[in-house]
Amino acid sequence: MTSTEENNDRIGNTSTIETFRMCKKCNQTTTAENICEKCVRQFKQHENDDNTNLLIEKWELCHEKASKYYLHGDFKRSLSENKKALKFAKQLKDQMRIADCYNNIGVIKSMKNKYVKALKYYNRALNIQIVLNGEDHLCVGEIFNNIGVVYADLGIHDEAEQYFNKAYRISVKQRGMSHPKTKQILENVEHLRHTYF
Repeated sequence: MTSTEENNDRIGNTSTIETFRMCKKCNQTTTAENICEKCVRQFKQHENDDNTNLLIEKWELCHEKASKYYLHGDFKRSLSENKKALKFAKQLKDQMRIADCYNNIGVIKSMKNKYVKALKYYNRALNIQIVLNGEDHLCVGEIFNNIGVVYADLGIHDEAEQYFNKAYRISVKQRGMSHPKTKQILENVEHLRHTYF
């Protein structure tokens, strides 16, 4: 039996989401994409269902697809999947998932040089994260860093530096100075200072 046949054998006893993840882990992209499309068709039959488990599976599917498209540079499809994920997160009334979607949409808008829209989504994510986790949470720091990048790209260097410094402070506190993410944020600050001040 080939590894594909063995994998397909295991697939018969798992949910579609688990199958998608299994195929991704085996690097069977075509299979994963076919299962993904099968999943989407299956979920469309239950579009208006508000069963919590089904909504979570829908969110996870869209979130996985959005990540895959983003990593392959297909920002248009990634944005579409993130917007679907946002819809399901809102139906779940799950603020963490909503914030995650807002941040991801902000990243895509920023990549497409739509900075005003990126800031809008980042600020929505930031407001939710601060309410849920407080101002010193790593998620808040990540969003501060993302906002800093947007302001740097817009040429608003004072604002960029303020947000990078906030992100750096949180990262040092939560991760320590030697963590790669902390070092990356510090590089953002130093690059900004070296280039513009």
